[in-house]
Amino acid sequence: MVFLRTLTDILMGSSGRPHADSCDKEASQAHASRNMTLNAVLARCRELSAASQDVLYSSTGTAEIVLILDPAISCIRHGAELDREELKLLFAPTGALQETAMDNGWSDEYLLLSEDFDGLID
Repeated sequence: MVFLRTLTDILMGSSGRPHADSCDKEASQAHASRNMTLNAVLARCRELSAASQDVLYSSTGTAEIVLILDPAISCIRHGAELDREELKLLFAPTGALQETAMDNGWSDEYLLLSEDFDGLID
């Protein structure tokens, strides 16, 4: 049986998985009260992705997201060159990170993180 989920269903957490609204709100409030570095943004996205389930309709699973973020975090720590284009693709609207966030209940925090990312990556 094939069924279609609307954007509202995804945002409201009807995916059948536990919805993390209260955690998401607390994290969003904490995030809003501080300035984040690019390393902190990537590390938080890595942490959230590693704790998330794969999205059935995304070609990039959570393990692959982590495999993209880990070297980027390491590059920043060691002052090496980042693959900015790969990261921009990961953070793109309807990209793997946004899809994972929406399906796993941390979309509000993702929006804040992606806003910071956009301001820091260039």
